[in-house]
Parts: sequence; structure tokens; C-alpha cells
Amino acid sequence: MRFSEFAQMLFPIIGAGNSTSSFTRTLFDTIVDDNGKVTIESLKDPTFKAYYNGNNNIPKIARSITAYIEPMEFEQYINDFPDSTIQLLCDSFTPYLPEINLHNASIKIAELFTTIIKEAACTNRKITPKSDCKKNSASEESAADSCANVEDNFYNNLESDKPDYIDAKVEDDDEPSGSAEEKTPESSRVQIINNPTIVNQYGEKNVHIEYVDKLSI
Repeated sequence: MRFSEFAQMLFPIIGAGNSTSSFTRTLFDTIVDDNGKVTIESLKDPTFKAYYNGNNNIPKIARSITAYIEPMEFEQYINDFPDSTIQLLCDSFTPYLPEINLHNASIKIAELFTTIIKEAACTNRKITPKSDCKKNSASEESAADSCANVEDNFYNNLESDKPDYIDAKVEDDDEPSGSAEEKTPESSRVQIINNPTIVNQYGEKNVHIEYVDKLSI
């Protein structure tokens, strides 16, 4: 059993009109001796309220007071209530303490409280409030839905971007529209050389012409 559950079972019966923070402080104050009370007094009310609500677990304070636990102090605290109130405690704790009765209620509840503190002292695990768990779960679901929508849009866009194909048929000896234009042969080129030096050969002798104004080839 967690401490918050333990405190919330006691509060409606023996809370005596105190605030939840004040009642929680009293529970710790009545389970330790004078040395342990120093630690209890150093903590502020919001801390005890968080312990009661279950927003914070108690490993830190448990380690601080374990050496100073005095169950008889808590037994006396319970025994100070009238028998009718103690019987209500018995009825409330029977599912967890089957052997509890009017005569041993203070002992059984003190033992349970001692066990809760000692077990908490052995762990560093922080309890996440249920409301935060629900928020995290909702955020994860929202993120998953968003990713799914992005993926669907991506594939839909791929489908819409596909080109439309048109079947074309080419008749015999006819080219389809848009075919390349018929190429025309290139016209002959004329090369002009200015002031050439020409050597002509007839038989074994070379004839040298020193100057020609223009020569067309």
C-alpha cells in the first residue's frame, strides 16, 4: 500500500476537521520519537499535501525518519479516539488487515504504517500522477494521428501527380503530329582566301604564282 492510500483511508475517520497537509504532518509526527520530529518540523505544508494527494511519494522523508520510528507513539495516537471511531477504522482496514479488531486496531495500523515507511525508504522511484499519465497518453495518440494524416496526404498527392497518358496510333507512311520537321540538305559552302600563294605543278617543274587577288574554291 502506498502512503497516500493509507492517509486517505484514515482522514475521513480521524481527520478531525484538519487540513490534509496538517493531518499528514500529524501522522508522521506520531510515528517517530523526538529525534525524528526534527525532520518533520523542517518540512512545509505543501510537501505534506503532496504526500497526501500522491503527487509525491515519500522515499526521502522515509529515509530520514526510519531510524527514529516508534510504533508505540502511533498506537497511543489511535487509542486516544473513542471505541466507535476505532471500530470504523477496523471496518475500513479489514480488506488489508483481515485480523484487525477493536482490541488490536492500533497495533495493526501502526505496523502497517511502519511497513509503508520502511518500503518507501528502499526505493527512489517517483510516482507520476494519473492525470499526467492521461495527458501523455492523449499527446501520444494525437501525434500518431497526425503522422497518419501526413502519410495519407503524401500518398494522395503522389496519385494526383501521376501524368495522364493518351494512346496514339500511327497510320502507315504517316507520321504522328509533332514529328520532327524534314531536314534540308546543307547548301554548298564557298571558301574565299585573300592574297594566297599558289604553287602549281606540271610534270617535273613547279610553277609559282606570287600573287592572286582572290581565290574561290
